[in-house]
Amino acid sequence: KYEKALNERLQRMKYLERLLNRFRARSKKILVWQKEKEEFLADDVKNSLPISKIRAKLNMLGAFEEEHKSIKTAMNGAVEIGQEIIKAEHKAADECMDTTIEMKKGNAVLEKQSTKRKEDLEAILKLKLEIEQWALEFAKQSEKLNLFLEDALLSLSEPVSASNVKDVETAVEVLENLVALHKDSEPLEKEIGELEKKIIDAGENPHIYGRFTYEQINKKFTEVKGLFDERA
Repeated sequence: KYEKALNERLQRMKYLERLLNRFRARSKKILVWQKEKEEFLADDVKNSLPISKIRAKLNMLGAFEEEHKSIKTAMNGAVEIGQEIIKAEHKAADECMDTTIEMKKGNAVLEKQSTKRKEDLEAILKLKLEIEQWALEFAKQSEKLNLFLEDALLSLSEPVSASNVKDVETAVEVLENLVALHKDSEPLEKEIGELEKKIIDAGENPHIYGRFTYEQINKKFTEVKGLFDERA
């Protein structure tokens, strides 16, 4: 009986040593992975990044989240092994307890960092896409207004024939129409200026899709108005 009990105790000790070796190996890999990913998630997310890079970072984060699921499963397995060693009151019980706490703490930190990073990236992407729409709208509206202003400048540059009453009446009618259209375009001119300012304030280039700046549009707008006074 004594030999049998001694043998069982010896086998139990060997079994616990194998468990401890397995626990140490798994927990070491998990802790190294957690440390690496903490550094990855601590990387600053800059507003200056282009949309393509923000999307790439979101894809990388998605890959991390999938990897994190498998690591979390491995961690839970390691924790179970550690609990068995702790319950057996093995001499490495304190070590297993400390390592278990460290792994769980690392996991909680990663989950928090991952959630925040995803929120930050998605918020920046949403803003970037919105700014892109502003830039497209700026290009579209500035092109539209410039077309009218170019036509107005062309009309106002043509000499007025005063050879008969009909020619004068026609010239007056054209001028009145241009003045009315110019007046109607004032809100659009203001909108273009506000769009450009909004994009610049957001730290982006408002002219990436268009040919004109607000300064150029405003200069033509003012020039046309001055020509109205001269023609009148």
